[in-house]
Amino acid sequence: MLPCYDPSSAKSDQCYLTRILNTRPTAARLTSFAVYIGVTCIWKCMIKILKIIGIFILSMILLFSGCAFYAYQKGQSYEATAVPYIEEVLPKISNWDLETNKLYSTPESNESMKDEDLLKLLKWLSKLGQLESIEKPQFSGIMNGNLIKYVFIAHYENGDATITMQLKDDNGEFLINQFHVDSMALIE
Repeated sequence: MLPCYDPSSAKSDQCYLTRILNTRPTAARLTSFAVYIGVTCIWKCMIKILKIIGIFILSMILLFSGCAFYAYQKGQSYEATAVPYIEEVLPKISNWDLETNKLYSTPESNESMKDEDLLKLLKWLSKLGQLESIEKPQFSGIMNGNLIKYVFIAHYENGDATITMQLKDDNGEFLINQFHVDSMALIE
């Protein structure tokens, strides 16, 4: 007779096998043993698969949390530099002067538009009138490590405008890379 020490140990499959072999094997016993072994193997495989899926999901959660934390930290670091820049530059470019706008824009954005087209655009934006005040710019995101986006509401004499401004950070020096104005005052 084969020994069976502890049925609760890791060798419980061996204990079950010992019980089967110590008795006279019949087709029913061998079938039940085969089913037991099959279910045990399936169960162990399922546990391994579930562990792998769990590790993958946890890794993705940690990755997205890390990215969100990085974006939050970058946004906080730009709070002291980019927001004052926006508050200083917006009144100057809201005069809708071609040379002033080109002065505060990146070379790439200046090259992407002809002066005549920019002049037409500035004339159209001048329908907003003079800038009265702006609300605090809200950090919206960061791209390529040096393009930061802010969204804020500016109050002009002919209506409010939602402005999305993308700034290019060149070692703490900012230039406007994109400037998007959304206002009902421009439609009228």
